[in-house]
Amino acid sequence: MNCNISRSAAWILCIVLLVSILLRLNGITFGLPALYDPDEPLFIINGLKLLKEHTLNPGWFGHPGTTTIYAMALVELLVFVVGVIVGRFDNAQDFAHAVYTDPTIIVLPGRLFILLCGVLCVLLTFLVGRRLFDERIGLGAAALLAINPLHISYSQLIRTDVHSTIFILLCVLAAAEIAARGKLRDDVLAGIWVGLACATKWPAALIVIAPAGAGMLRAIQHQGEAKRRIAGLIVTGMTALLTLITVSPYVVLDYPTLITDLRGEAQAHHLGASGHGFVGNIGWYIGGPLYHALGLLGLGLLAAGIVIAGKTSRVALATIIPATALILSVLCVQSLVWERWIVPLLPFASIFIVLAISALASFVAKDFGRKSAVAFMMALAFIQGVPMLMAARVDAAERTADTRDLASSWARRNIPKGSTVGLEYLAFDLLPQGWKILLPAGRPGCIDAAAELSGGVDNGKIDKWRDARAILDFGTIDPLNYGACQADYMILTHYDRYLAEPAVYRQEIEMYRRFFRDGALVATFRPVSGERGGPVVRILRMTRAAPLAAKFTGRHPGRNHLDRVVRTGLER
Repeated sequence: MNCNISRSAAWILCIVLLVSILLRLNGITFGLPALYDPDEPLFIINGLKLLKEHTLNPGWFGHPGTTTIYAMALVELLVFVVGVIVGRFDNAQDFAHAVYTDPTIIVLPGRLFILLCGVLCVLLTFLVGRRLFDERIGLGAAALLAINPLHISYSQLIRTDVHSTIFILLCVLAAAEIAARGKLRDDVLAGIWVGLACATKWPAALIVIAPAGAGMLRAIQHQGEAKRRIAGLIVTGMTALLTLITVSPYVVLDYPTLITDLRGEAQAHHLGASGHGFVGNIGWYIGGPLYHALGLLGLGLLAAGIVIAGKTSRVALATIIPATALILSVLCVQSLVWERWIVPLLPFASIFIVLAISALASFVAKDFGRKSAVAFMMALAFIQGVPMLMAARVDAAERTADTRDLASSWARRNIPKGSTVGLEYLAFDLLPQGWKILLPAGRPGCIDAAAELSGGVDNGKIDKWRDARAILDFGTIDPLNYGACQADYMILTHYDRYLAEPAVYRQEIEMYRRFFRDGALVATFRPVSGERGGPVVRILRMTRAAPLAAKFTGRHPGRNHLDRVVRTGLER
């Protein structure tokens, strides 16, 4: 692969990368020391588990997320070593105590690792754009991804989306080399990147279509290479499988956990993420996250850019176009929809948009001259880029001013010491307040947060509590153990989300209403577009003591019995 770059392009690329870093640093400490994203603790806890138990088995394969969990373990080990050197920690026990008192010490370094992954995506987008088209397209696409609000948001979260995108882009680069040279080395490299992508996030394995398409293009353009290209594709597939097993061996060695986790991921419904059918899902992705990330003009340029790419680059036609179509199609047939699932497509979208802008500028140049074309291109880039920057700024403002922050501030001012407080999010900032904090835990009802954190968090125990539930909150606790959630105050963050889907979550809504019947609403905090993000937070002062918890049998009640228990509670 040609690594030469002009001096002017190198300076522009450095500026683009610097901008991408600054935008992703803005607000990266949001929520801390509390953890508002439900998935971040999973990667942090499993990373700590590897260090604590001296094992390579993450014990969870839902994404599968193995590479991200390993990366978090390395980050946490680095924090520990540095902490010991500077005298912050005396030993591993001291480190664990510090982590569970204030997880910022490992969460922030973990987020910085993902931030670097996001910046690397920007660099790789430049390389892909340059490889498939030219240096200008690469620079423009990198700049557009650098300011993409959705990509910025997920570059600040410890998740697998941005991490897997790195391997997807590397696979596309290897695929381009397959089309150009057809060497075995490139087939092997493509397989390695596919395997790493899959070990990070299962659907990322779909990028195998890029080297497959490149091989097909090579066979069409060069007679006599059909058999070699078939062999190359087999090599890519076998290398991908070998890489997956090498990087994540416990997907085979611990296959019962793998099967359980995959079943847990395969849900027909999820709070706030239930799908709408294939056509409805397409509309949701286009009108929701893609519109937010690219704007109306960006969507139009994206559509035009895909057509232009197919006409101007056979390699693009064989690699990123089918990859985009396949990934989006697979997303749209799912029963759930998540905005984060389109993050790997954002680099390709950036390339297509810049390609469309460049093509329009070339069209203007034919009739009005080069200066007019340059002015037109700059105006179009301005119209496209400024709203994206504004959206990124709004997103940062909403992340750093969260409704849960306001709720925590209210609680610190108004809830007396010695109180028992029920919470639906990991508000580590409230641990020093002298309260007993209860967290919803599904089957057992509620658990004492301080007691559980003092011994470290066992993810296997959480899975048993969860009992196939997608979410642990006060709506999904076992009604037989309602009394285990007896508190003086309840801080509820999921109630209004359930209210938006009453047909699906009737029982969960009824459970919340039971808490409302036993308490009085004393404060409500709502998000404000452009100013404050987060869910609607309601704070209840409990005025009626809940009955003592029934003995936990380990069995989940049947549906009819569940209805009867909830109905009895509501009629009290």
